[in-house]
Amino acid sequence: MMQGMAAIAAAAVAATAAPVHAQEGVPREIEARVSELVARCVAAGGTLGSMRGEGRFVLPADFTGDGRLDFLVSEGNVPCTGRPALFRPDGLARVELWVRQADGSARLAFADRLLAFRVLAGPPARLQIARRGPACGAARCGDELRWNASATRFELAPTDGRRVAIAAAPGAMAPAATAAAPAAQAHSTQAAKPGTLPLKRGYFVSAEDPCNRASNATVNLLTGNGINGSRDVCTFTRVEPQGGGRYRVTQRCQELGGWGRESPPEESTVTFEIPDDSRFTIRWPGGSSSSKRYCPQSSMNEPFRSNDIRDLIR
Repeated sequence: MMQGMAAIAAAAVAATAAPVHAQEGVPREIEARVSELVARCVAAGGTLGSMRGEGRFVLPADFTGDGRLDFLVSEGNVPCTGRPALFRPDGLARVELWVRQADGSARLAFADRLLAFRVLAGPPARLQIARRGPACGAARCGDELRWNASATRFELAPTDGRRVAIAAAPGAMAPAATAAAPAAQAHSTQAAKPGTLPLKRGYFVSAEDPCNRASNATVNLLTGNGINGSRDVCTFTRVEPQGGGRYRVTQRCQELGGWGRESPPEESTVTFEIPDDSRFTIRWPGGSSSSKRYCPQSSMNEPFRSNDIRDLIR
């Protein structure tokens, strides 16, 4: 089986336009990732299709400029025939960048769930990514990964005009040095206006998670007229006080599609329970709920700490 997976990994790499030098070969770490992805496809009832064209999910290129071939693994491009949406159920798909080491092994240097990506030819090759959700400070954002040789990590540089400091990319191999607080630590504590909730504006993190360990999955951004998550952007169309810190909220939510998928806006009604301006529990029809607490931007990890969200929370 291992020999079979090694052959599949080699075939996945061979399907790309970039040749892999014979003396380098395919690192065992990449073979293992290919094995895992193929096994997940088969376990879900699918079969591995053509690994050419849109099915190229392993892309070798020198992303660091050291002359060695690194490897990009895109789960969203795994050609799982019969289960085409297996690896991107919500429009996002995991993309990894593995950096080859001097001993021939590969080390994970970047991993995130993305809307899309593209690779620009080098040397070195450059990975540009599109993301969504609170980590962007906006509904969508674009960044380019740039290799910092002295820190041995990739860093994110905005490509869409956002005013944000360059930050360590998710999955970076070395911990980033503690960054100075950005000039603009954005939050709003102004009194709630009619049609809004009596909450601070800014980042809210799941109650059980530390502010400095936030992720797209655990963060919401309370804006001036709604709330944003990793999968959707919601605008409050009606806020009705119910007494006792409860609010009935009618919202119009736009799901942020990816990989060629976009959903129309949907209207729903939820209940917010707000004991004070720094905490809330949101309850959806059917009984599910989620509790969040306010986190000052200066207490957040990157990229949340450096995002310029001032225009969103006015």
